[in-house]
Amino acid sequence: MEHRRARGYVDAEGNRYDYHGVAAVVVHDSSTDACFGPWNLYAVGTYQGSYLGWYRPYGEWRVFYRYRGRPEYEQIEAPIRIIAVLNTSLVGNVYEEGDVRSDLYDTLVLLEVVNGTRYVPVRVYVYWKRGVSASDGYLSNGLWFSTLMGGGFPEMFMYLTRSNVSRVRDYYDPSPADEIVYSGDTWVTAAYYSPGVFAAQWNESLGRALIMDEEGVEYLNSQPKPVLGVTHFSPSGEQRSLEHWACWYDTSVEISWGTVHAYQLVLFMFKPTGGAAASWRDGWVNAYVYAPMFLEAYAPLQEYGTEEGAAAQAPGGSFKLTAERPGSLSGTLSFKARTRGRIITSEARIRVRPGDLVELVVDDSDGGLLAMGFDGYLSLQEVHVAELRINGRVVATDVDIVKTTGLKAQPPTVSSSLKLVVTGEGYTYLEVGGSVLIDGNSTQLIEIYGVRPGGREGMYISWSAALTEAFGVAERVEIEG
Repeated sequence: MEHRRARGYVDAEGNRYDYHGVAAVVVHDSSTDACFGPWNLYAVGTYQGSYLGWYRPYGEWRVFYRYRGRPEYEQIEAPIRIIAVLNTSLVGNVYEEGDVRSDLYDTLVLLEVVNGTRYVPVRVYVYWKRGVSASDGYLSNGLWFSTLMGGGFPEMFMYLTRSNVSRVRDYYDPSPADEIVYSGDTWVTAAYYSPGVFAAQWNESLGRALIMDEEGVEYLNSQPKPVLGVTHFSPSGEQRSLEHWACWYDTSVEISWGTVHAYQLVLFMFKPTGGAAASWRDGWVNAYVYAPMFLEAYAPLQEYGTEEGAAAQAPGGSFKLTAERPGSLSGTLSFKARTRGRIITSEARIRVRPGDLVELVVDDSDGGLLAMGFDGYLSLQEVHVAELRINGRVVATDVDIVKTTGLKAQPPTVSSSLKLVVTGEGYTYLEVGGSVLIDGNSTQLIEIYGVRPGGREGMYISWSAALTEAFGVAERVEIEG
């Protein structure tokens, strides 16, 4: 509402495009000031059956950049760390002045910009005050979680499917696509099924990636027709957008009264050349290597307490664990191999018999996510291991364990203590020394997340033999949740 027209975002006549009070984030090239266009964070419906993204959050951003604390600092204003907040109960139409209503949904958006960084995290919360169904006609056609305009700059785009398969396409010819609409011989919009946590667009000199949290992806894919979408044109010509649709515009979405949509998006700028990319056409990998830092499973927990047991939830705890009585393990391990960070390789399964010794040798350079459950089904997801051993025999190397099927651990007795030393990365945020006492006759669930071996080439984690002196650095340690 405060800035209805964006600098550099113009229509076919060269006039600044009027957004009619709809709230969006306008993205520019920091080197050339070229405008890529707006980044819309939510939308529903198809206006008059042909204009995509009918109702979007409408309102004014509040921008915070004043430092608080000691009295002498309270008047300091500096655009080093900026927090932008959108809190509105209104929705508006970018295609029609005055088409504003208050009965659809409320929106809360939290956006952070830190000067000198290459990423912008955004948290979106939407609360629906009424339901939407096919009986609402065009209002129910399409649901967007994000539409990132491209300003005609990108030449390539890619996305990960929900099963972590990478698909790379060219904006000049986006086929093969799961859905594609043409006007004559020119493509207008294209869609790709089963979108995952990562997507990117780039040319030879500049790239942008979007990382969506796993919770958002899970909801996205629970809708009638979820897709990763791209559009060709904008009011000024070439657009080449990158869009996350919970429901494609040719399908009706059903949303109940009281529904809450909550998800996180991160916009990440990257260089397509150098780094992990063999050529600029593989430039997306230079952003993908950073994507895990924005996903829930890899984010350190930032809560801790002062009680003896509370230290187990402190971030960055080093641990030492001793098991005195072995348990047994049975079920199926499914894993996939990867080659130098690539995603698509091979898959296999290994049957584990009761009593088998399963050892995961964790490479010092890659900790992944590790969960150890001693009192029930073993929770194990996306842990990368240098070697997978069954009864001392190496059955696979350089693999990602992707899931377990009925993998049940009979509990060993865990005794002694779990010692935590909490430190920060680079410089110390917090130092806490403490121990969590574990009942030697109990079957407490012990989970260790984000393990990185401490000062050794690798770390053995044995599920069925006595676990002795397993130690390393973990992002989070939990006892009984």
